Amino acid sequence: MEIPGANKLEKVEDAPEAYRAFLIPDGYFAIPAIPLDVLAADLSFNSDKLVLNETGRTGFYKVKVQWAREEDATASILNEDLIAALPQLGLKLQRAKRDLEYIVVDRIDKEPTTN
Repeated sequence: MEIPGANKLEKVEDAPEAYRAFLIPDGYFAIPAIPLDVLAADLSFNSDKLVLNETGRTGFYKVKVQWAREEDATASILNEDLIAALPQLGLKLQRAKRDLEYIVVDRIDKEPTTN
């Protein structure tokens, strides 16, 4: 979710073929160009919560945030630090309830069966 009045995201016009993140555990995270949907999915991957992009923005954006780390901080805190640094981009996370569709796979057969 965007912070009202904050427009700190820099749009990248040339879409790259792949995304490459630069991550330094002592408090630096940068991606030269990434869709915000992919950034939200990345934040969800290491979290116990689903993160959705509801900014309405499409295209690629430059992401670069920094934060101060404690000397005894562990890598598991990294995602929390990154989320706390999102306002540097003009973004914030907001708790909300959403209806989601999902598929449940209850069985996989090695050989397909006939109908």
